[in-house]
Amino acid sequence: MAQTAAKDEQARRWVREKVLDWDFGDLPDFVALPNGARAYVANSGTDTVSVINTATNLVTATVNVGSTPRGVAITPNGGRAYVVNNSSDTVS
Repeated sequence: MAQTAAKDEQARRWVREKVLDWDFGDLPDFVALPNGARAYVANSGTDTVSVINTATNLVTATVNVGSTPRGVAITPNGGRAYVVNNSSDTVS
């Protein structure tokens, strides 16, 4: 539980320092940092997820998802991302 809380705080700190000043999506609500190399940011205002290279702080992809994405989970091997979409009651 403490390890999860530490990872959550790391993600919040990264968002405050890096993401909040960028113009890549509307209403960034959630960030996942599965391995530190990439960040996945759910943008609820544009129904997208931005993939960010954390070494360069550049958006490498923008993926359309369901309505109002609120969370992102990455599989342990990094092969898949699952996005919870609040308004459409779906998982992308």
